[in-house]
Amino acid sequence: MSDINKDVHKHDLLGGRLCLDFANTVSWHDSREKSQELLTSYERLVNWSLHANILEKNQSLSLLKKAENRPSEAKAVLQQAIELRESIFHIFSRVLSNETPDSKDLSILNEALGNAYTMMCVVPVKKFFIGVFEW
Repeated sequence: MSDINKDVHKHDLLGGRLCLDFANTVSWHDSREKSQELLTSYERLVNWSLHANILEKNQSLSLLKKAENRPSEAKAVLQQAIELRESIFHIFSRVLSNETPDSKDLSILNEALGNAYTMMCVVPVKKFFIGVFEW
């Protein structure tokens, strides 16, 4: 079975925002010679998510176990994640250049946001959270 390896990504999360750290899962984005893809497998995506504190260890293990039984679905999720990452990168690159983001990139991001909101729910944990606010 695939295992948790929180140290799989040796780079620091320096973007200041999760979306920027996610966009940085490719180093040297604009250079084909130096470009280094960090999300080379579903396992590495899950491990990066653990590293970025998006997932807890038990969630990561559960996802990796499910991926073993559904490799084609895991591969599709990885491809969706990379497509989203690329759109985020393009959006921020264009904004930094005072240009309007491409409508296709915005559509990909908006679809991901819509999917994320349909998955949100309130659950009991050690601390009580509603959305992003701690009470």
